[in-house]
Amino acid sequence: MSDRILVAHASRRGSTREVAEEIAAVFTAAGMEVDVRPVGLVTDLAGYRAVVLGSSVRRHGFLPEAVSFVRRYREELSRMPVAYFSVSGLLKTDTPKNRQTAAHFVDKALKAAPEVAPVAMGAFAGRYEAPAMCPFMRLVTALGWVRSGDWRDWNTIRTWAESVRSVLAPAA
Repeated sequence: MSDRILVAHASRRGSTREVAEEIAAVFTAAGMEVDVRPVGLVTDLAGYRAVVLGSSVRRHGFLPEAVSFVRRYREELSRMPVAYFSVSGLLKTDTPKNRQTAAHFVDKALKAAPEVAPVAMGAFAGRYEAPAMCPFMRLVTALGWVRSGDWRDWNTIRTWAESVRSVLAPAA
C-alpha cells in the first residue's frame, strides 16, 4: 500500500474544491503525497492509505455524489482512515447551535456505510455568490433574504487539516 492520501470532494460552485485544495496543501507541506480529485473522477482507491472526503451541503446533507462515493467504496473505506468535512452557509454564523446542526451534515454519508468510522469530521463555512446561482437564488439575494459572501475561515480549515494530518500520517 502506498502512503498517498486522497482528498476527494463534491462541490457545486467550487468552494468545497478550494477547501479540499487547502487541506491538501497542509498535508503536502508536511511531506505527505496527496491527490485532490472530484468524487466523480475517482475510479479506484488502490494506492491510497487514507481518504479525506468533503462535500458542500444541499438539503441538509452531503451531495448525492459524495454519498454514492461512500457507498461505492464502502469496503475499501472501512479498512483505512477516513475523515469527512462539510462546507455550508450555515456556519457563516458560528454558534453552538449551528455547530451542532452542522455536525449532522455528514449523516447521509454515515448512514450510507455505517461500517466506515471516520477518524475526524469537520464543518466549515462556505461561500455564496448570487451571480453563480440559479435565477431563484439570485432573486432571493436581490430581495435581501440571503446575502453573497465568503465566510470560509482559512485558519480554522488549516488547523483542522493539521489535526487530521497527525492522525493520517503513517507510523514512523
